[in-house]
Amino acid sequence: MLQPTKVEFTGDALSEVKGYLHERIQALTDGARNLFQTKLPEWRRLYESRPLERNRQFPFEIASNLVVPIIGIHCDTLHARIMASLWKTKPLFYSKLYGMYDKDMDPIRQAWEDYLVYEATEPEELNLYEVESEWVSEIVRYGTSTMKVVNTQRYEDYFQPAGDGATTKDGNFIRKTVYDGPCPQKLAYQDFLIPENLSRWQHADVKIHIARLTYHDLLQRKMYGLYDEAAFKAIVDQPDRTSPDYVTKQRQEDADARTSSQGYREWDVHECWFCWRTTSGDFTPKIIVWYHFKSNTIMRGVYDFYPDQPFVMGRLLYRDDSIRGYGLCETLGQFQEELSVIHNQRRDNQTVANTKVWRVDPNSKLHEGYKVYPGAMLPADAGEIEPLSQGEVSQLSIEEERLSIDLAERRSGVSPPMQGMGAGAAQGKRGVYSAAGTLSLLQEGNRRTDSTIADIRYAHARLGQILSRQYAFLGLDSKKLAFFGTQAELIREAAGYVKSGKLGLTVNASSASVNKEIEKQNDLMLTQIINKHYQSIGQLIQSIQSVQSSPAIKDYFQHVIDASNKLMRGILRNFDRDDSEILIPEVNLNAGQSGPANGNRPSLVPPVQNPSVAGVGGGQGSTGMVQGLAGFGLPPGA
Repeated sequence: MLQPTKVEFTGDALSEVKGYLHERIQALTDGARNLFQTKLPEWRRLYESRPLERNRQFPFEIASNLVVPIIGIHCDTLHARIMASLWKTKPLFYSKLYGMYDKDMDPIRQAWEDYLVYEATEPEELNLYEVESEWVSEIVRYGTSTMKVVNTQRYEDYFQPAGDGATTKDGNFIRKTVYDGPCPQKLAYQDFLIPENLSRWQHADVKIHIARLTYHDLLQRKMYGLYDEAAFKAIVDQPDRTSPDYVTKQRQEDADARTSSQGYREWDVHECWFCWRTTSGDFTPKIIVWYHFKSNTIMRGVYDFYPDQPFVMGRLLYRDDSIRGYGLCETLGQFQEELSVIHNQRRDNQTVANTKVWRVDPNSKLHEGYKVYPGAMLPADAGEIEPLSQGEVSQLSIEEERLSIDLAERRSGVSPPMQGMGAGAAQGKRGVYSAAGTLSLLQEGNRRTDSTIADIRYAHARLGQILSRQYAFLGLDSKKLAFFGTQAELIREAAGYVKSGKLGLTVNASSASVNKEIEKQNDLMLTQIINKHYQSIGQLIQSIQSVQSSPAIKDYFQHVIDASNKLMRGILRNFDRDDSEILIPEVNLNAGQSGPANGNRPSLVPPVQNPSVAGVGGGQGSTGMVQGLAGFGLPPGA
């Protein structure tokens, strides 16, 4: 378990840090109040398609009150496409090797990929699918969302009775570590404070996560030694809320669930990440401070021990010079309101036009409340009751609604959901592609949806890089490595390479071309090509070793082998094969023979003793051909 180094603030330094944090938190909170308390509840209402009033009273009681869920449709469609792009390609995180090494590094790369996939997909570990699904959903709806990846320890305490049935006061309790490692969590939209006038969140001088803690949470942190006794006593009598805050109440009302205020107490502990100068003033290291704003109390402070910033902020549509992006709730809000008005007006018009008003003789008893319905028997004289038309059918048509839907799709860039036609060739229709063609379009597409998916994939890759480096720098769990058997040692070796920086092991989001089905097809095709290459190289080697071949032909075949190998390695790299040097080995015809080799490669033919032995080019023999080939940058072989 990692033990971070505490930061001790005393005297004037303590007062300066408190003053700085109090001022920054107050400024950031005031600046974001309208965003969190006004816009955010409105965006949530638009996404859930809830009308402003339960029952419309205009133009008549219980008029049509439907909110057309255009925002929900677009958000859920884009969310499904992004999650499919991230999680339906294998591997989940793609590790790429750079440079040359004296051994086969592909097993190490593969072992590291397998370890990251296991940690990400295992529910008892990172449980990354659920966390990332909520994160992507919030990005799509609100334009911005933040995920934090910090090292976490979780424990469980057990009571174990003695074997003889006797018990002691303190000797029968066992504390077991159930998890120790990175823990990604999506931060609530209103619980992350950062300066707004920045184009990149990485440039912020302070990042603040508001941790909402209950009394039990505070007591548990004091028990584990995270908060000392004095800090606990300073804040325990000053809760920030005795009932859920405004945003929480709105969210609970949306789900028709409410939290009782009886015994409700909640504290806001601000987890602040920033740089602070040392006592000497010579350095400004990164530190993490937990600060309670209401009581002006520092709960804890440690030096930042993470290899990277643990935050990953994803954005949908970029806003000028701001870290906040445009979400579909904000972008399509007016479209949804207009579409709902058109739809409700058309329905109300049909209701009014189909409703009759009855004119009854004032001396008749029918006007006292006699109900008229189809098939009713009316005891009336001729002319005593007659129907009157209330309205006319409007010219509003469903085409106007379709126009608004089309405009909303053009603005968001989200077209209706569709799937590829499946494996096999296209059916000769324009725009109809096979599974491989559909994936290629996803990869090379230039629509706004493709750009949006690329932005989220970049954030996903950033998340994988943070996880990779935290596992390497903060340590691997030996118990979990036992599940990998013979791969355990390779995983440790890969972590060492990542930590030392000697291995260019970068984690990227898998592209559509790395999809397993397409990869299988590529491997089958490459197998045939490589087999033909091996056969042709073998035939060339036999020709070189033949005593009947002239020196010129042997030298030419040598260069053909080099050129063919180079071309084949380039093809393999285009197919994202990092082991091309192993799949296409160098040819060494002097293997098993004594004698020095010329340069970096052994000579394939002996020196020419008699230039007139003719190969080609008259009296020049093979020497002239070798010099001609060397003029094109090819090394002479004789």
